[in-house]
Amino acid sequence: MKNTIFLMIFTLGFSIGIAAQPAKARTLPLALASQLVKDDSGVREKMRDNRWTVSNVAKEVNYLKFVDLNADGVDELIFSGIVCGTANCQTWIYRKIGAKYEQIPFDASAVDLKVLASRSSGYSDISIEGRGSAVESEVHIHKFDGRKYDVKECFSKNWALFNTRTGKWTELKTPRVERLKCSF
Repeated sequence: MKNTIFLMIFTLGFSIGIAAQPAKARTLPLALASQLVKDDSGVREKMRDNRWTVSNVAKEVNYLKFVDLNADGVDELIFSGIVCGTANCQTWIYRKIGAKYEQIPFDASAVDLKVLASRSSGYSDISIEGRGSAVESEVHIHKFDGRKYDVKECFSKNWALFNTRTGKWTELKTPRVERLKCSF
């Protein structure tokens, strides 16, 4: 029952996907790219290693979504890319205040991000899915606490099960979702 409710919540959210973004929409405003460089040592390291300018940083975004997370009529910016591991990329959230950008603390790397219909402290909850392998992933639900987003719920999502008796994998038509204890 809990897994069914969880999947229904996912359905209510909307995906921020790479394929859905036109190339032009995946370039950060230069003022935001400059602020990101000031805020993030991993981005500064990547700039140094690749001899990038702030303009290069602005173009290295995998996805960029403008979405009003706190229903104040002003879009926040959620974006990912620039600093990536083998499968998942760092994700950031910024809000615009006047002509400046301010980071909303959000520690996550993702393959798939969904803004959910549920809210915490006035902000939309966010679901992050990170891949562990081709058939398994973990889903973390991040909730805003008034200052930052923190992981509050965790789930495993498996698209195949291994049968120890037969030594074979069985592919599932729908993923098997199980609640996990968040371990951080």
